[in-house]
Amino acid sequence: VLVCLNRENPKNEAFIRNGNFALNTLASDQEAVSVGFSGMTGLPSEERFALAEWDVISTGAPTLKGALAVFDCQIVDAKDLATHRVLFGKVTGLRIGDNLRPLIYHNRGYHVL
Repeated sequence: VLVCLNRENPKNEAFIRNGNFALNTLASDQEAVSVGFSGMTGLPSEERFALAEWDVISTGAPTLKGALAVFDCQIVDAKDLATHRVLFGKVTGLRIGDNLRPLIYHNRGYHVL
């Protein structure tokens, strides 16, 4: 699994230091979590995490309870490309939720499939 992080945000260095990340695929009822973590609200980290319930699977990275799917990953490589850092993760833990209504962000708005 790969994720792209903006290198301008100094908080993103925590992923490299920790050596892991969790990719949470949001369900239809988790729009508030998406908005909170988008950075548009300016919420501090503690308030962002207070928007939902969290646990861990295998790496110790926070995983979102109730997510459609969670991929818990150990970072195996990272590449800096222009303004972003690409993290490549080996999936070490997986959780599939029972919600079948994914939250999608498209054309500057949220939609549910």
